[in-house]
Amino acid sequence: MKSVAITMLTLGGIPLLAYPFVALASIMSLAAERTGKEPLTLTLVATAAQLSSLLYPLAYLCCLVLAIRRLRNNEPAARISVTPLISLGFIIALFTLWRAMDTR
Repeated sequence: MKSVAITMLTLGGIPLLAYPFVALASIMSLAAERTGKEPLTLTLVATAAQLSSLLYPLAYLCCLVLAIRRLRNNEPAARISVTPLISLGFIIALFTLWRAMDTR
């Protein structure tokens, strides 16, 4: 069970290698001027996608600390260690929805 937790934490940490580039793009997109013609739902989905991608390292770090603490106490940590992957799935879904809404 310990190896599952370590594997999940490692898989959740790999996207952090691209984080500087994603953060730069998200910050630039958040700072861009709006035309005022965008639908409110598109603006909300885009903002949610950008903010969630910016906050991912914080969520990963919290789960990493909790999982390490549980593993040191010989407690199961699989649920905590899979949380970053679920978060990544949510972020990918938001970006996919944003793209689908923007191409209409």
